Amino acid sequence: MKTIFLKLWVWITGAGIGLFNFLAPILASNAALFLEKLAPIALDVVASYADAKLTGDEKRAAATNDIRTAAIQQGIIASTDVIQTAIQLALLNLRAGGEK
Repeated sequence: MKTIFLKLWVWITGAGIGLFNFLAPILASNAALFLEKLAPIALDVVASYADAKLTGDEKRAAATNDIRTAAIQQGIIASTDVIQTAIQLALLNLRAGGEK
């Protein structure tokens, strides 16, 4: 899997393999740390919109805003991509019958 990302990284950025090998573990660990902190927030927020009379896009936008607000209150500053990943993981968990 790393080889695919490496080839994509070099193709998109023109950067060398050394830079990729340096940055990849840092980026992966930071994303995992943010997702671990956001998971409980995302589960609660996503569950709260489960029965809302909104479209999927409206639910996602509202959940993104709610999670961002709750995360900031807890001192967590995460990118929209990380928040949306947390939302997707929460959805998968809830659809699979996972617990909050």
